[in-house]
Amino acid sequence: MVTEVNKLIFNTIIKYKSLYLPDIGTLCIVRQPATISSHNEILAPHYTVEFRNEKSAISLIDIISSQAGVETSRATEIYNRWLERSRKGDEIIIDRVGALKGEIFECDRE
Repeated sequence: MVTEVNKLIFNTIIKYKSLYLPDIGTLCIVRQPATISSHNEILAPHYTVEFRNEKSAISLIDIISSQAGVETSRATEIYNRWLERSRKGDEIIIDRVGALKGEIFECDRE
């Protein structure tokens, strides 16, 4: 079940560029512009996932409800179980996406 929800998270962030995790916050894809390094080399622009406290995207519960064809109450149960199993102390691990520790999100290297 955790793997399936992680896949939904990954696919939703790619498709919509953001995703709201209820009671946690929003993960957003943000484009970082090209920069010049200390060695006067141009570093290419890149995308990263950032965490925001506010609700500013589609909810993971709505995605679960839609994709699994279940009522919102059942989707909420699935979300809560996923959240419980994904927490490692004060960190939330989302395979293939990254880890959220407090308000700091670190992208998965892959």
